Amino acid sequence: MTHEDAGHYAAKHPGMQIDPNIAKAIADKEKDGRITCAAAHAIAKKLAVPPAVVGVNIDLLEKRIRRCQMGLFGYDR
Repeated sequence: MTHEDAGHYAAKHPGMQIDPNIAKAIADKEKDGRITCAAAHAIAKKLAVPPAVVGVNIDLLEKRIRRCQMGLFGYDR
């Protein structure tokens, strides 16, 4: 997505619905509209869902990922 698309992450997933359990877990871990990659992976493990499912819910909630473990989004450690 381009910089102009920022804040419109849900548009990547037409027809998808927010999972309330995942949304609650994200809300508990996010700060200032952002959640760490490590926290997203921990949520996936705790709820026994693939990390991609948590990622879709992060997008649907219009949250941003920070401290990406893959070195994306300006974090390389």
